[in-house]
Amino acid sequence: TTESQLPAFETTRRQAAYRVAVLAGLRPAELEPMLQPRQLRVLDKRLPIGDLGDLLRRRPDVLRAERGLAASTADVGATTAELYPRFDIGGFLGFIALRGSDLGSTSSRAFSVTPGVSWPALRLGSVKARVRGAEARAEGDRALYEQTVLRAIEDVESALTGYGQNQQRLQSLVQAAARSGRAAELAEVRYREGAAPYLSVLDAQRTLLRAQDAVAEAETASYTSLVALYKALGGGWQAPSDSRGGPAA
Repeated sequence: TTESQLPAFETTRRQAAYRVAVLAGLRPAELEPMLQPRQLRVLDKRLPIGDLGDLLRRRPDVLRAERGLAASTADVGATTAELYPRFDIGGFLGFIALRGSDLGSTSSRAFSVTPGVSWPALRLGSVKARVRGAEARAEGDRALYEQTVLRAIEDVESALTGYGQNQQRLQSLVQAAARSGRAAELAEVRYREGAAPYLSVLDAQRTLLRAQDAVAEAETASYTSLVALYKALGGGWQAPSDSRGGPAA
């Protein structure tokens, strides 16, 4: 029966709460008030997703790959710059005094200017090798970035498909539960009028309970797929703000 399944459901709920508490850096007791039954958002097949590219860039894996590609590309430019000569001028302004009385006087000032040239062509082979290495790292990071973006798109497509399929299944089960409810009411009326045995009432009620359980499971699957979609999109997207009238299952 449904009542016999409650302990298993409660165990699953507590285990999930403990995992969430660990992820949030909280003690389970601190998280418990947030897990009390509350009104659920209405699920809608049309979701305000917006610009998919902007949302994907907020995913940690995509952001990390993008930053890695930018850094390696910058390294190529910095390493290539070593092929060109660099000039620097070192200067000195001090005092030279032959006698203590001359210290600080104009005649005791001394200047020294030393131009310097650094020409990597003298070590051209090692510089070119570093350039090739930087280019190879950049190419590898580019491939990693493309692969990461493709995986992110796959996650989004899978989440969207799962959400859409769960919504269709939920809609069908809600309609089936409504039909079972009408059948249970009709069986009750027929029993009161003596046109049907009470066993038919019990059968109709059992069918209704199974249909309601299926609706509850489908709702859970729909909300779970909504969370998966939220994660796949990198977070930050807001679901519709309408609320249901009943408490959370």
